Amino acid sequence: MEKAEKIKKSIEETKQVRKNQVIRVFELKLQNLSKRDIEKFERLFLEAKWLYNFIIADIENRLNDNAWKLKEVEIKTPDGLEKREIITLSSQMRQGIVERIRDSLKALKKAKEKGIKVGSLKFKSEVRSIPLKQYGITYKIIKDKNKVKIQGIKKKFRILGLHQISENAEITYGVLIKKPDGFYLHITCCLFKDELLKKIKEKQRNSAVGIDLGVKYQITLSNGEKFEWFIPETKRVKKL
Repeated sequence: MEKAEKIKKSIEETKQVRKNQVIRVFELKLQNLSKRDIEKFERLFLEAKWLYNFIIADIENRLNDNAWKLKEVEIKTPDGLEKREIITLSSQMRQGIVERIRDSLKALKKAKEKGIKVGSLKFKSEVRSIPLKQYGITYKIIKDKNKVKIQGIKKKFRILGLHQISENAEITYGVLIKKPDGFYLHITCCLFKDELLKKIKEKQRNSAVGIDLGVKYQITLSNGEKFEWFIPETKRVKKL
């Protein structure tokens, strides 16, 4: 009972803090990846696809409390079914993929209840995002070195774009993203509203502004500000 009360109190405290916060997602790019690093990430996304497709192929029997513990799956090949090992995906990543399937099923159910015609989950030819559900465990940012550590991979990777995240930001959920031009991290952060407004004002003050010269308004700025004035002609100008 005492433990339950502590959990309840902690949840309420978090809710109160969240009222003064806003959620923002920042994109960071993984830099200086070697050929071996790229192969490692490609394998990671390949295993994510195998796991996802294996579970939805038989949801009734495979989507259970132990689904995230799967370390071997069957995949369909031109020669028939073949077994593949899950060796790169960490346990938390597997949990995230299983939760994603459950969330998709819930969304389909809600849509069906509203009278919307829905089908079943489709097999994926490629997975382009992997959830990193718990900061500090699934992934961790080393700010002083501009690097990130991802669970299941020993190497720490350099990241570009960390300057976007303020020191007081609370880092939470993350997603590893695969794009044609490389691999990215989408990081969800909780920022205090006052701090965010201050940051926006600083950005507006320090950002470049376009200038347009006109007739009705002598100057119109790209931020919407307009200026007009009248300078009387001098006697010399009138004489000329």
